[in-house]
Amino acid sequence: MRMNVNFLYTLILILWAGPLVQGKPVDIGGDGNQADVDTMQLWGEQGPVVTDILQGPDIECWLLATLAALVKLNMATITNIVKDIGIGEGVYGAKTDQAEVTLLNKDGKTEKIKVDKQSSSAGTADHLTTWWPAAIKRAAMNMGGYEGLKENSIEYGYATNALRMLTGKSTSFISVTNTEDAWDWIKHSNSSPILVSTKGDTKKLRKNHVLAVMSYEGDDTENGRVRIRDPYNGVEWYDLKDIVDDIKEIAGLADFASVP
Repeated sequence: MRMNVNFLYTLILILWAGPLVQGKPVDIGGDGNQADVDTMQLWGEQGPVVTDILQGPDIECWLLATLAALVKLNMATITNIVKDIGIGEGVYGAKTDQAEVTLLNKDGKTEKIKVDKQSSSAGTADHLTTWWPAAIKRAAMNMGGYEGLKENSIEYGYATNALRMLTGKSTSFISVTNTEDAWDWIKHSNSSPILVSTKGDTKKLRKNHVLAVMSYEGDDTENGRVRIRDPYNGVEWYDLKDIVDDIKEIAGLADFASVP
């Protein structure tokens, strides 16, 4: 009998309180379907770094090497053109779902391109945990105009175009015919982005490829050494005299301008 009285008492309280109200879902942005929101860190807590960059299967060396040459000089070259407009709210290291990328189009006009979270350029198998390089790649493909950029693919392009698109500055390049000219350009790599493009037949460097000059050491062409970053597999030091015959062109900003 005691159990029946307790049961009736509980039932009366429930009926008196009315039906239970389901909690309102938390709004985390996106299109309203919280379960489908895909997020990843745009960049880490320290901001964008060169080790966020790794080339995937696409012919994107000309773009990714340029990103490496820029971010190693000043991360503001990236944070000035890529903005977190998603649920990360611009907090460094926070996961987010959307970004806005500002690029200079081929006609010399600035475009702001919104992109949803992209898989890392080289894929999750390479354990990349940030997506700002992939955001820039997607924005560039969406914008198009420059050689090598298509709506859903990227093909061989030029480092000068990548520099102009990403910095808005005038660019320049030389065809390498001797060690002295190469050394004169490489010596600016500590203050201005420098990219090297290789020939179709090489001995030391990957052929038909674009690489970033990260730093150099030495006083002249006889003892000059160059630290080069291959977007595929990281950095390595080379004696300039051992690789100069592999280099077809060297590109940079006009008058070796600084960035950003």
